[in-house]
Amino acid sequence: MMVKIAFLSHVDFNLYLFRLPVMVKLVEEGWEIYAICPKGRVSERFKDFGIKHIAYNVERKSLNPFKEIKTIYNLYKVLKPLDLDILHTFTSKPNIYGTLAGRLARVPIIINLVEGLGSLYLENNFKVKLVRNIMELLYAFTFRFVDRVIVINPDDINYLINKGILPSRKAIFIKGVGIDTKDFSIANVDENSLKKLRIELNIYKDQIIILMVARLLVHKGVLEYLKSAEALK
Repeated sequence: MMVKIAFLSHVDFNLYLFRLPVMVKLVEEGWEIYAICPKGRVSERFKDFGIKHIAYNVERKSLNPFKEIKTIYNLYKVLKPLDLDILHTFTSKPNIYGTLAGRLARVPIIINLVEGLGSLYLENNFKVKLVRNIMELLYAFTFRFVDRVIVINPDDINYLINKGILPSRKAIFIKGVGIDTKDFSIANVDENSLKKLRIELNIYKDQIIILMVARLLVHKGVLEYLKSAEALK
């Protein structure tokens, strides 16, 4: 009998950019794979890899309890007929809502991935503290119903366990989610394109290049990066 596993996220490109190699490998191994996420720019591409896309609606920044309950119910209606063996969820809302909906749908195995606790732990104004406390209460509740919680930051896993939010017996620490080294290889770099880029940016071949890859958010260290660039140059 074919094993069924669904990957659940709140945005399509999260699964497409960061989970696709794992999903493709599982398809090759004979698993039936579902990508459950809202419709977006890349959601139609999953079918090209033998992955079935199922859409649901979620408001990423909503704090309205009635809308959140409706999201959980909609997820339940999506999950119930699939008769899944495993549900793997990513990021805060899918972790919490997916776990509750998954248990209602009687999914046997539910796995959460916590990649980072986010900006809620970088600020301390009243609103942030309130939302942080609510999130921790929700995580403490939903972690009771998951089978495993994968965490990729050692500080995060220690914090969650020490505060009694995450039972240590369910916690798994890994050093990152990995990349496809065949794609991210120097062998794939076209020398002519690289030479053209150096000319456009006025970069000499022997110059040291320091690159920051991140969203333009203060919490990502953009200001520190700019100050370092000024100091170096």
